[in-house]
Amino acid sequence: MRIFVAIPFPQPVKDLLSALAQSATFKGKWEHPDNYHLTLRFIGDVDEEGYARYVAALKTIQPPAFPMTLQGVGRFPTEPQPPPRVLWVGVAPSAELIGLEKAISAVLEANGLPKDKYEIYHPHMTVARFKENPSSEALEQFIEQNASFQTDPVQVNAFVLYQSTLTPQRAVYTEIERFPLKG
Repeated sequence: MRIFVAIPFPQPVKDLLSALAQSATFKGKWEHPDNYHLTLRFIGDVDEEGYARYVAALKTIQPPAFPMTLQGVGRFPTEPQPPPRVLWVGVAPSAELIGLEKAISAVLEANGLPKDKYEIYHPHMTVARFKENPSSEALEQFIEQNASFQTDPVQVNAFVLYQSTLTPQRAVYTEIERFPLKG
């Protein structure tokens, strides 16, 4: 089973992100609206024993609920070269979000998950991926035009453990565990 931990988005936010994606004039592999989420920690393939251990560890995390705002648009890598691989929507600075990510990483690593290869967590929501270099002019124009993109604050009341199933058409993310936050 291939799993990851993330924050789900309510339908109004998914609708805003879908409208943003539909406004693009360049090609990319756009995320399906059902898959919109904010990844907190990718775990990967696990067996039943690992799954049970990670779920038990995640149940120990109970920080308070907090508001979160999606804000801005960008790309990875951020420099003009090499070509972009990901288009993302960012997150307004949030000490609560960073604290939640750190707590999740700490309990998972204490239970056998290797340290994340990225040393610093950069919260973002992937909206598109690129196998081929999109029109750089159209992409940069899109990023510039949407630099002030912002959602209303979303109340984060839980984080979710998802299973990722790869199909020929797209990845399908299925919620398998929900962990409520306090408040």
